[in-house]
Amino acid sequence: DHNIKFTHHLLYGDFESYSNNICKRLKVNEKEFQKRLNRSVDEMSKLTNTNCKVGLFVDVLTNKKDWGKKILLNEKKISKKFETDIRYRRLITQISSSRAMLYSSWFPSMKETEYKKLVIEQGAEYSTMGDLIKSRFSNPLVLGLDHPKMKDFYNLNNDLAVIYGKPKYI
Repeated sequence: DHNIKFTHHLLYGDFESYSNNICKRLKVNEKEFQKRLNRSVDEMSKLTNTNCKVGLFVDVLTNKKDWGKKILLNEKKISKKFETDIRYRRLITQISSSRAMLYSSWFPSMKETEYKKLVIEQGAEYSTMGDLIKSRFSNPLVLGLDHPKMKDFYNLNNDLAVIYGKPKYI
């Protein structure tokens, strides 16, 4: 209505295919995971209009090697904040507790004491997404539909507008 030009970027989390834990849980290898994501990209592209670009997050914004380097840096930052910042310790503990049932179903052999490390690893992914989004797009707005507390990680290194809706997993 206000003639504001914008482009939606729907980017699937191809970086999840780099996780041995996730691939093992899904009983696929990285190549098969990527193949399935590419099918999802093709199908979603058919359902969207020209103002929408559909792709894979790492494939569009960086590469696997640089992604891995950025993840390690952000993981170290979050781990340090967990040790020194009560707000981050509380955030990670809350997320870990609230996702305990989910994590136990995803990774039955993982001990509950390892969930905080998992949250830190996931937080590093969100932080890295925030870094890449901020560096590649002008005036970005992130719309998240997964766990709302994860939005805090997008802003580890940046000031990024992030809005969360209620997740609806199918």
